Formats: sequence, C-alpha cells, structure tokens
Amino acid sequence: MRLTLRLFTALLLAPLALLHAADHVLFMNEDAWHYFAAAPDVKRGKGDEDIPPMLPQFTLTKKGLENYIDEIARGHVTHFVMNLNSQRANFPSKTWEPLWKSLDEPERDHLDYIRAIKALYESGVDPYKVWIDRCRMKGIQPWISIRMNDLHRWDVPKSPNISTFWHAHPEYRLRPAAWDNGLDYTLEPVRKRMLDFITEVLDRYDPEGLEIDLMRFKRYLPVGREKECAPIFTAYMREVRKVANAAAAKRGHPITLSVRLSSKPSESRKLGMEADVWAKEGIVDMIVPTSPWESIDFDIPLAEWRTWTGDKVPVFPSADDGITEKGKRRIATFEEYRRWASIMHERGAKGLYLFNLFLHPQDGPVWNGVLSGGLAPQAGLQSAEAPKPSRKIMQELPKK
Repeated sequence: MRLTLRLFTALLLAPLALLHAADHVLFMNEDAWHYFAAAPDVKRGKGDEDIPPMLPQFTLTKKGLENYIDEIARGHVTHFVMNLNSQRANFPSKTWEPLWKSLDEPERDHLDYIRAIKALYESGVDPYKVWIDRCRMKGIQPWISIRMNDLHRWDVPKSPNISTFWHAHPEYRLRPAAWDNGLDYTLEPVRKRMLDFITEVLDRYDPEGLEIDLMRFKRYLPVGREKECAPIFTAYMREVRKVANAAAAKRGHPITLSVRLSSKPSESRKLGMEADVWAKEGIVDMIVPTSPWESIDFDIPLAEWRTWTGDKVPVFPSADDGITEKGKRRIATFEEYRRWASIMHERGAKGLYLFNLFLHPQDGPVWNGVLSGGLAPQAGLQSAEAPKPSRKIMQELPKK
C-alpha cells in the first residue's frame, strides 16, 4: 500500500518536474474547427471563406492527419494542444451532443465540414487518436484542450455550434449581454454537465496534458458577484483535478493540468479566478496568461504572475495570431512574434504558447519561421539586443 501511494505521488509530481526540466517549451494549438473546415477536400461553409487554405497533403484522411503532425514536428514545437469541443463535441460523445447533430436539425446550417467529420468517424478514423499517436511517434507531447464556456457564433441564429442545452436553459446563462451570456458555473447542472464531459474525454483519449481553457470565453461567475462566488469555482477546479488524477492513475502516466487565463493577474482576480489558490494547493500544474484575441499582449507581467501564484507552477505566456492597429485587426508578422518572444524571455519565460498559429498561411513566413526556427532565445533576437515593441504598436493595443 505504501509503495502504491509513493508511485501515485510520483505520478502527480512528474508533470511539474518535466515542465521545469525542459530546455525550452513551445506549445501550439489546434481548435475544433480549423483543420476540418480548411482541409482541401472540404467545401467551405458560411463564415469560413477567409480561412487560409491548408496544404494539399492535409486531407480528411488518416494519412492527411498524420501529415499535419509531421509538418508540425519538423521544427521546434514540443506540445500540441487539440481542442475537441465548442458547445458540442467533435466526437461521438455519450454525455454531449456531437457536432453533427446539427445535420438532423432543420433550423441549423448544414455545413460540409461537419458532414466530413461525421464521415471520418463512420470510416473508423478518430482524428484525435490519430494525432495523439502520431505526436508520440514524433516526440511531441499530445494535449487535449476543453473550452469551458465557448460562445463562438452564438449570435448566428442557425449556428450548428450552439448546444440544445444552451438554447433550452436561458435561466442557466450569466446574463443576456453579448459575449457575457455563457453558462453560470455557480449552478450545479452547469458544473455537472461539464465535469461529466471532461471525465468522458479523459476516458476516451490518452493525452499527456489537459488544458482547461478559461478564455473561451472568460466569464464563469455572475457579473458583480465574482469575488463572492470565486470559492465555488475553486471547489470545482478541485473536482477537475480529481478527474485528471484518476485518469493519470488509470493510464499509468502523469496528466499535466493547465489553465488559460487573462494576461493580467488583476483581470483574472476580477473575474473570480483564484489562480493563486490553485497553484498553492497543487490544483493546477501550469498557468498560461493569454493575450486577448484583439492583439498580442507585449506586456504580460510575468513577475507579477510569479508573485501572485508562487514559483512552484510554471507560467508560460501566450500570443494570439493578430495585431490591432487603429481599430483594424491583421495577422502578426514573424518579426512581431520574435519581438514578443524576446520580451517574454527577458522576463523569465521558460516556454511560450502560440495560440491560433494555424490561421497563418502554411506557405508563409510566420508558419515556416516558427516551425523551422522556433522562438527560443537563441533562435530569435539576442536578449541584450531585443527591441521593445514599437511605440506605435504599444499605443494602439486595445486598452484593458
């Protein structure tokens, strides 16, 4: 019994040791929509017309899925994070509606990429299992990401992404205001529904890490009552940790638990996210302060994060794919990624997270620059010479 307990304790501590020991860590994500909607053998749907086309070898086949991981593995990516849900599941879930339930709903848009995902499973191919296996073969850590309150296209009346649960229970929503109308995590039915889904995901798939994405979207507690309700969400995070621990014991290897949060500790506190408690109790193994969608945050305060959460849990900053200037958003250049990376390295980052990198053209300088050269200190600008982001960029970032 004592030996079993010792081994289990070692399993739980291993993720932290691995993250601290790595020379440099580079995370890259793939969301539940992009690969399937942008595949060359899929017809574009409404709202997908502007996605950069993927290379012809990235088809909706087992070989195409493997080719995608081979492409990512040619360079410096160490962790590949797969999101498999919006408000619906991207697999034949037993606890949630699968995305393709929309194909049987006359009031929803019937999109070709959703038909293609369904057909993929019906042919015996699970894309996430293919990616997990291929990542391990190529020496990349496969992770899974759960979006905890996704609202993409909630305002599109025929959107296939929005669940029957959300439509049927307006009383479970935080408030009707745009982008604040996600589900209220002070309510037990909301918490149970998501915990059941997380349990199912970790039973079906075998990742090295689980990302709890609290930036899709970022409100979970009633507006004006965040501080009062924060302990409810912390108690819920303890339950998520228990589920991850049980999966780790079953799989025989550690499952690192990470959270994506706002880029500033002050905003996370305001939203009722007690990251300091999560870190000190060992509820989470890693924290990812995240640039807002509007623009890469060149000023993520890593020292402030370490002061708030302590030094036992690594803090890896994240950049999104764009820059906003004069109210208009554009994709970031490779030079801007390098500037951001250099600033984060100067502030003590031991690793970086590139969110939505896949929205850059795959024959372009950013995609190829990152995959071929990486953003480690020696691959980017030298620390002593790292320029600060231009005054123009800093002035035109959205005010927090």
